[in-house]
Amino acid sequence: MFAEVPLAQSVPAVVEAGWIIPVDPPGTVLADHAIVVTDGRIREVLPVNASRERYPVARRTVTKYRKMLKIPSSRQRKDWSLSAT
Repeated sequence: MFAEVPLAQSVPAVVEAGWIIPVDPPGTVLADHAIVVTDGRIREVLPVNASRERYPVARRTVTKYRKMLKIPSSRQRKDWSLSAT
């Protein structure tokens, strides 16, 4: 009938945070950690350095989303912060 088309692999979203406060165990605070989300579910919580090694992001991907969100480049942000002082 129809040829099977392989499903595209889900691309994980990696959210880096200064602090993550998990529900379990209570009272725990994870500093400099990242949350990896795939298909709307948390896949793992790990240190930022480990997430950058395991889930590398191409510079062009960062540039694409930075432009979509109208965020200036790091160079422009640096120049603006110097002129504000």
